[in-house]
Amino acid sequence: MIRITLLSLEIIKTPGHMPDHIAVYDKKNKTAFVGDTPGIHWFTDLYVCNSNSPYWSEKDYLESIKKLKSLDLDFLCIAHFGVLT
Repeated sequence: MIRITLLSLEIIKTPGHMPDHIAVYDKKNKTAFVGDTPGIHWFTDLYVCNSNSPYWSEKDYLESIKKLKSLDLDFLCIAHFGVLT
């Protein structure tokens, strides 16, 4: 846990895309910075699993998605594809 005046950041292990992938969760502001965990934003309502890594694991990917879904979020910040609300 990292505490900065306006932030309280928690590092969450989110393997799947890569074995050592992490997400950063700001519980106070209900925001998660998730990198490539959820996949590729293809269309407005479509995300495609990012399985192009040679280390990709379907089992780990699905477990990581479950972790993210369990968080109390208003904002999901995805690498390369912006912010979902």
